[in-house]
Amino acid sequence: MILLLAALAATETPADQPAIPARVISGTITELDYPPAALARGAEGLTKVWIVITTDGRATNCRLFQSSGHADLDAVVCPLATGRMRFSPALDGEGKPRPMNAIMPVRWMVGP
Repeated sequence: MILLLAALAATETPADQPAIPARVISGTITELDYPPAALARGAEGLTKVWIVITTDGRATNCRLFQSSGHADLDAVVCPLATGRMRFSPALDGEGKPRPMNAIMPVRWMVGP
């Protein structure tokens, strides 16, 4: 099983984007997080969630942006992102932390 967390995609307009975007620094979504029923039926897909990364590096306001087509896969992403993952905060042009809106993709795959 492979879960791939791709880079965060900022949702701000170019003028509003931070000088340095947020990035994942700890916490991951792994094969151990695959819902057992989804794994048993070989469900795969790409779940995308919209999050706000706060100035202290936490994900908040998580909501589904794009479904994988499997409700059980989609349902686990927000609780894991908000409870487990930490991010470096985005920085403005003066190097000060600022909140950032982002799309976080999680690729669900069964197999080697």
